[in-house]
Amino acid sequence: MNAPMIWIGIPAGLTIALLGVSRWKKLTIGIASLTSLILTGLGWLLPVGKLINIGNLTFEINPIWTILGRRFVLESADRPLVIFLNLALAFWFIGALECDVFTPFVPLAMGINALLIAANLVQPFYYGVILILIAMVLGVGMAATGSHRVGQGMIRLLAFQTLGMPILLLIGWMTSSLEINPTETAQLFSIRLLASVGIGLLLAVFPFHGWLGMISEESNPFLLSFLFFIIPFTTNIFVILFFRQSAWLSGSLWMIAYFRLSGFLMTTIGGLEAAFHRHVGKLMGYTIMVDIGIIQLVISLGFVTAETQAFLAILFPFFFGSMLSLGLLGLSSRILQEDSNQISLDSLAGAGARYPFSSIAIFVAFLSLAGFPLTAGFPAHLPIWQNLFLNFPLGGFSALVGSLGVLIGSVRALSVFMRVKTVVHWLGSETIYQRILLGIGILLLLVLGILPQLYFPFAFNLGLIFMGTR
Repeated sequence: MNAPMIWIGIPAGLTIALLGVSRWKKLTIGIASLTSLILTGLGWLLPVGKLINIGNLTFEINPIWTILGRRFVLESADRPLVIFLNLALAFWFIGALECDVFTPFVPLAMGINALLIAANLVQPFYYGVILILIAMVLGVGMAATGSHRVGQGMIRLLAFQTLGMPILLLIGWMTSSLEINPTETAQLFSIRLLASVGIGLLLAVFPFHGWLGMISEESNPFLLSFLFFIIPFTTNIFVILFFRQSAWLSGSLWMIAYFRLSGFLMTTIGGLEAAFHRHVGKLMGYTIMVDIGIIQLVISLGFVTAETQAFLAILFPFFFGSMLSLGLLGLSSRILQEDSNQISLDSLAGAGARYPFSSIAIFVAFLSLAGFPLTAGFPAHLPIWQNLFLNFPLGGFSALVGSLGVLIGSVRALSVFMRVKTVVHWLGSETIYQRILLGIGILLLLVLGILPQLYFPFAFNLGLIFMGTR
């Protein structure tokens, strides 16, 4: 047995098996949730590359799995990645129990997760771009099936990812040839220019960000919240690892300036768009734009500071807060959408009277995504803001503008939810299970904001372990 087979092969095989029984929703979700939690526990407890003694049985988990000449290497220091992603899967699967989503979401989400883990572990590393593209195709298929139509945003997402794949593969080939012949410095400009375009297409960075707002208006918000978490997390991790393969590329002033410019534009544009939105789904998309921009700014500083691994490790608690917030946001938005078949502000006037738990959950989730104090997103946002103002004040200002825009957008949404013309009984239309899930989610975001020591050291240490060796 080897580690990649456990955390990639088993989920991939289970994806196919669950598609065959997906007509039974609770069974499918139960099996997938239990598997994800087991894989999370194994990632925490099972050492890789060391002898394991259980009674008279002695065995070792090999870190290497070779398929068709490509090696997948999952060492002990890579376990934080599988812990994080499988925990996120279980989180969304539990929410899907009381959410109107098509059942194939569960096996498709497990398959996407396996592909994105494999993309960050394959060697040669640049082959991961192909796996990311396959995961994106599955993601577009999931979003299209869940909304029963293929929108322009989905087509644009697929087009941009397809264009980005050959560019990044070409960069990988050019980088390999440059390492063999380091005197061929004439290729440096071409590599940097291609890297700017390829990364922009992969990460939905300006000017390739248009699909974020478009797909947010077209798709099931619960499915979208999953995609909006797993895609930025894994693709940004992939880009960080991609750059760390070549020291001269990660230390390039061109690329550092590119990340700073893209981060500044994404946070500023996303914040301004969020402040004047007219659709809860689009507000989610603009919030992700702000988050992507913040990540770009963190990467730009992470490659120039002395404590690179510590600075980049902050992304793990940042994404932990985003995971909780987006999961709660997706579930509550979907509950509102089931009532009026849309989540534009015009259709949600007075929704707070009919769905008080969902309305409050949406508000608190956006507060957390904005990094508002006393929410789970604040502990990670605070050190990021501090370091940005110390090292790149313009980036710190734009990050605050982005968060302020999300905050304004969430207050505008809440004011519409509370716009009740007649006196009603605030009993709510959510089911008991929905109230329990939403109540736990709201309480979790607030408690973790007030007591960040419950999660921040754990998530940060996972980031240190991962970034320290990759």
